[in-house]
Amino acid sequence: MRGVIVLLFLTGCRQLLGFEQVVTSDGSTSPISCEASADMCPPTAPICAGGRCVECTSDEPGVCTGAEPSCNTDQQCRACAIHQECASSVCLADGSCASTADVAYVEPDGQGSECTLMLPCGRLQTALATPRLIIKVTGTVSDPATVLINRAVDIYGGPNAMLTRSINGIILEASNTATIGLHGIAVSGATSTTGIGLRILNATVTLEDVVISNNGGVGIDARNEGALTMRRCIVSNNLQGGLDIQNVPFAITNTLITGNGNAASNFGGLRIKPSPGLSTTFELNTIADNLNSTGSASASGVDCDQEFDAHSNIVVGNSLDDRCTFDHSLFDSLVSGVGNREGKPGFISTQLGSVGFYRIGPGSEAIDGAISTILFDIDDQPRPVGTAPDMGADELDP
Repeated sequence: MRGVIVLLFLTGCRQLLGFEQVVTSDGSTSPISCEASADMCPPTAPICAGGRCVECTSDEPGVCTGAEPSCNTDQQCRACAIHQECASSVCLADGSCASTADVAYVEPDGQGSECTLMLPCGRLQTALATPRLIIKVTGTVSDPATVLINRAVDIYGGPNAMLTRSINGIILEASNTATIGLHGIAVSGATSTTGIGLRILNATVTLEDVVISNNGGVGIDARNEGALTMRRCIVSNNLQGGLDIQNVPFAITNTLITGNGNAASNFGGLRIKPSPGLSTTFELNTIADNLNSTGSASASGVDCDQEFDAHSNIVVGNSLDDRCTFDHSLFDSLVSGVGNREGKPGFISTQLGSVGFYRIGPGSEAIDGAISTILFDIDDQPRPVGTAPDMGADELDP
């Protein structure tokens, strides 16, 4: 058995299982050839295309199902990458395609009550009333009242998908110990100081590729147990502050927290009050240009109620609370901590929506200064490019 395992490793599982290549006696490889018919092709590469056996073609999906539902340019099956590759228009976070029967569809002009693909509904709250565990949002969807999410659900957004509301108040409220995921969607446009983008009350929430921006209140307010995970997110231009996290375990990585707060707000970018013993992760984030009242006791960038450990971040254009403990991070002026640096991040742009939004440019002092083992950045590009990862949410393009 051990010899078989070694052989699989050295030769390649796909070759041994009879995909598109075999090993000849001299050790070279050659494709499994076929003529017009696929009769000579093995079940693992059942299609005859261009004189060789392949898994799939753009016209014939072949055996592309399950965790590898899409056909790659090399005519091998792979995970889906975008929603359009799936018949259901939902490419799940694990790279598989959702079943149409499992998805509730929401569009701005939807008139349906069952939220089907052919007859989508017009409001998120209507979709949540169905038993389906997946919701797909297309376009800008506005509910007149706070959308209450109190059950397990994953909400996916198509290109430019946004959740908003038409009157003052909270856009989304997650509660009831529910496990909730938001993927590739914006939560924006809540008005007045009560206009919170997302409020989390005793729910476990995961945000991936989510933008929380331009809300009149706080971007994200999380409290009363539960948990918050954020990957590759943007929290920007929320007038009463970016994130307010109270007694909730969290893991925030590859995220931009920028331009939040105003001259009258109590805090700016991030206010954290972690209870002792709670699990916390805060690395590879960029906290920049946040603002709060000059009379506030809170730091404008990151405010910590008690000692809080973080590493591999950029904190510039705003202040850091002395009770926070950061290392291998970049600041305007040097902050005590192992591996910390003082210097300019060299941001390409600070305009929300621009391609270079708080991404670093050549010459940035953040380059090769982090210690994280996370392998991708906010743009899902590989880390590290140089000798070490770059500080902050963005890895400099090679």
